[in-house]
Amino acid sequence: MSASLIKRLPEGRAGQVLAVGMTLAALGLVWSGCVAPLTGLFAAREAARADQAGMLAHMQMIAADLPSLRRIAREAKADRTTGSASALIPGATDAIAAANLQNALQDLAAGSGVLPSSVEVLPALQRGAFRRIGLQIEATTTWPILISLMKAINDSALGLVVDDLSLHALSDGSKGNGIDASHPALDASFMVFAFRAGTEAGDHALTRSVAVMTNPAN
Repeated sequence: MSASLIKRLPEGRAGQVLAVGMTLAALGLVWSGCVAPLTGLFAAREAARADQAGMLAHMQMIAADLPSLRRIAREAKADRTTGSASALIPGATDAIAAANLQNALQDLAAGSGVLPSSVEVLPALQRGAFRRIGLQIEATTTWPILISLMKAINDSALGLVVDDLSLHALSDGSKGNGIDASHPALDASFMVFAFRAGTEAGDHALTRSVAVMTNPAN
C-alpha cells in the first residue's frame, strides 16, 4: 500500500471501523479458502468412517448368524426332500402301488362317510420319471359328504389328484347307501391318481425276478 493511499485512509473512529472490516474480510477469505474446505473434507472422512463402521458391524452380525442360517437351510432342504418322498404312493410295482392307493382311498372314504359302490384300477401310465396309478370310483352320496371326501383327498400327504368328476342327481325315492334324507342323493363318479417313482421297465424286471424266485426250476 503506497504512502499516499495510507495518508488518505480515515483516522479515528472511522479508521478503526475500516480496520476491523478489512480484518473480518481477510478472515472470511481465509475461512472460505482454507478452513471451510478442510472442515468439509474432515466431515466427509468422518461420514465415510461411520459408514464403514456400520458396514463392518452388519457384516459381523451376518457372520455370527451364518451357522444358524446354514442349519436352517439344511433343515429346509431335508423337509423338502421328505415332503417330496411322502407325496408318492409307496409300492415297488404298479400292482402294489394300486393296492396301496385303494387302501388309502378306502380309509379316506370311510372317514368322510362315503361307501364306494365300485372301485376300478386304471391302467398305469408313465409320466416322466414316475408311474401314474389311478382308480375309477363310483359312489352314491350327498353333496356335503362328497365335499368332505374331496377335501380329505386334497389334504392327503400322498399328493392325490382328482379328475373327471361326474355327478348325477337321483330322484327322491332313489336313496340308499346310508344317504341322509335331508340332502338330495347324488351318483358320483371320479378318478383318483397318485404317482410312484419308477418305470414300466423296472416294474417288468421286478415282476420277472419275483417269478423266477417263485419258480426255482425255471
